[in-house]
Amino acid sequence: MNENNTTRIDDYIPSLYIPTKWKPPEAPEDVEYAIRNFSSQISDNIKKRSSNTRTNLTKLQYSCLHSIKNDHRLIVCTSDTNLGPVIME
Repeated sequence: MNENNTTRIDDYIPSLYIPTKWKPPEAPEDVEYAIRNFSSQISDNIKKRSSNTRTNLTKLQYSCLHSIKNDHRLIVCTSDTNLGPVIME
């Protein structure tokens, strides 16, 4: 492996990889249920969190910024110093 943790083509040694048709058995039903339940709870929490985002802008400021962002003559992005939005023409 190289420094970026990615394999190169010349690192492949075919004799180290033995093909198999073995499939691991499934976990017991209670474990499978717990994994599905955990996965759905994570998905639900992500949906809740993304819909409850708060802003420090007033409704007027937010609507003005939204209309500026939708104006195709302007480009709105964040600054690299995290000082707020940048608007370029």
